[in-house]
Amino acid sequence: MALGVLIWNADRVWFHLGPLAVRYYGVLIGLTVAIGAWLVQRHLRRRGYSEDLAQLYVLYLLVGFIVGARLGHCFFYHPGKYLQHPLQILQIWRGGIASHGAAVGLILAALLFGRRHKVLFAELCDAAALAAAVGATLVRLGNFVNSEIVGRVTNVPWAVVFARRDPHPRHPSQLYEAAGGFIILVTLLLLARRKDLRPGLLAAVFLLVYFTFRFTVEFFKEYVVPTGFFTMGQFLSVPFIAFGAALLASALRRPAARPSPP
Repeated sequence: MALGVLIWNADRVWFHLGPLAVRYYGVLIGLTVAIGAWLVQRHLRRRGYSEDLAQLYVLYLLVGFIVGARLGHCFFYHPGKYLQHPLQILQIWRGGIASHGAAVGLILAALLFGRRHKVLFAELCDAAALAAAVGATLVRLGNFVNSEIVGRVTNVPWAVVFARRDPHPRHPSQLYEAAGGFIILVTLLLLARRKDLRPGLLAAVFLLVYFTFRFTVEFFKEYVVPTGFFTMGQFLSVPFIAFGAALLASALRRPAARPSPP
């Protein structure tokens, strides 16, 4: 075993309230929703939209996140299982969400909301990107606590042994992604303060940087679905990178002044 390897065997439960077990992962998901909702509303208010509209958009995003993340897990990674047992799709309490599915859900929520309420799609994507960056950070910390979505076996000095799984030192790929998500979040928050922010720029930066980073980190993660040299996560990242490039090109062509809100 490499010098400096961390043995990780943390309890998934933070504390008990009677028969209720409060888990770290659940708390981190709750924080993701709370902080993400606050950032979405604050961003839209700064851009001149009403409080009521911002709150309604948060509900759209929440539904998009839950449905997209769950269906993404079921059909991107385990289609055979869930096509045979479709009722298990509803058993979200048994675990299983996917970041690529969550991104699809957020984008569709922004598209639907924009059409119904006559709000610029790029503005809505920017707000959603702030929430997504929070999730990219906190959810991966939850994965680390749960010893799930582990990295490949390695002998690097910072390797971690996830004792619940096996005795092999592995890349702490969850922490790689959490660190990347945090850096992106800080970058987006700094960009969002600019008065000359072009609509769509925040979303473009998130999609391009996060999914390029995600593509790279996949080389250090244990395979979830064997697909050859590249992983399923890498194949799924490519369309988001392309979408981010298209958003960036559109944002750079758009004037910095924000259109008048409805």
